[in-house]
Amino acid sequence: MSTPRVTVLMSVHNGGRWLRAAIESVLAQSWRDFEFLILDDASTDDSVAQIEALADTRIRLIRLPENIGLTRSLNVGLREARGEFVARQDADDLSSPERLAAQVAFLERHPDVPLAGTQARLIDAEGRSRGVRDLPCEADSIRWLSLLDNPIIHTSAMFRAAVIRDEFGGYDESFSCCQDYDLWARVLLRHPAQNLSERLVSVREHGGSISATRSDEARPLVRRVVRRLADAWLPAITLDDAAIDLLCAFRRHLAPEEVAPFRELLARCDAEFASHFPDAAASEDLALTRAGVFARIGYNLLTKDRTLALRQFAAAVRASPAVLARIPWPRVVALLIFGDRVRAWAGRERGTDLQSVR
Repeated sequence: MSTPRVTVLMSVHNGGRWLRAAIESVLAQSWRDFEFLILDDASTDDSVAQIEALADTRIRLIRLPENIGLTRSLNVGLREARGEFVARQDADDLSSPERLAAQVAFLERHPDVPLAGTQARLIDAEGRSRGVRDLPCEADSIRWLSLLDNPIIHTSAMFRAAVIRDEFGGYDESFSCCQDYDLWARVLLRHPAQNLSERLVSVREHGGSISATRSDEARPLVRRVVRRLADAWLPAITLDDAAIDLLCAFRRHLAPEEVAPFRELLARCDAEFASHFPDAAASEDLALTRAGVFARIGYNLLTKDRTLALRQFAAAVRASPAVLARIPWPRVVALLIFGDRVRAWAGRERGTDLQSVR
C-alpha cells in the first residue's frame, strides 16, 4: 500500500449526531491522496456503526478499548499516522472541499512553516450560520494573539507530522483540554505558523462542545500557556500572577472595571513584544488583529456599559479601519437598543448565545 501524503486525524466519543456529516465533508475533498484515521474513543452510541457503514477504503478505524480522552487519543493517532502532513478534523465540524488541497499547497510553498490553520465559518447545532471567526494570518500576529487567546482553530490545523510528533512529542497529556493551544504555543516558541486567509472549515458551536462545558477546567491550563509565552517574549516586563490573570481574562470577557488596567497592561506588552519582533510594527495584519481584540471587548460590554463599549469600538477603528467590515453591526445595534433580551432570544432560537466579535 502506498504511503498517503496526508493523514486526516479525528477522534470521536459518542459523536453520532454530527459524525456522518463531518466524515462526508472529508471524503468529499478535492485532494484525494489521504488516509482518514479515526480513533473511536470507546463510544457507546452508534458512532462505530456510522463509520463502518461508509465503507470507504481511505478510512482507517482504530477502536480504543477504553475511553482515554481527546488528548491521549490524538497522540495514539499521531503515532499511527502515515502521512507527511496531518490535518485535524473534529467529529462535529465540517471541512470545505478545497481545504486539504489549499493547505498542502501552502505548506509546500512555505517549507519553513510547520503549522497552518484557516479562517472559519460558525454554525449552530442545526447547521445554521452564526457568523465567522477571523484570525491573524501572519506569524508575528499569531504570536501576539497567542498571549491572549488561541490563535489557530484546532479543527482547521494542518501540520508537518515530523515536527509535531518527533520534535515536540505531540500533545501534552497533562492538558485534558486546551491541548491544541498548548501545542501551538510550544511550536510558536521555535517556528513560525500561519493561517490561510480563506474560510475552509465550519465550526459547530453547541452546548455539548468542549469549549462550552469545560471552561473552569481550562482556566489553569490557559494560564500555564500564557505564562510560558510571556516569560519567553516579554522578559523585560515583570508580570506577576495578577497580570497573567488579567491577560487570561480576555478569553472569559473582561468586566468593565478590568478594561482600563487590561488596556494599560496590553500597551506595555506591545512595546516589549515589538522589541523582539520589530517587523510586526509595520504589519497591517497585526493592526487588524489588535483592532479585533478591542472590538471584541466592546461587543461584550454592550449590555454592561454602553459608553465604555463604544470607546472600545472607537479604539478598534483607530487601530485599523478595516475592522469596520468585521463588526456585526446589526447585532451591535440590537444589543444597544434591546440589551440582554437579544441574547435571551438568541438562546431560545438557537440553543446558544450570540457569537462575539473575533
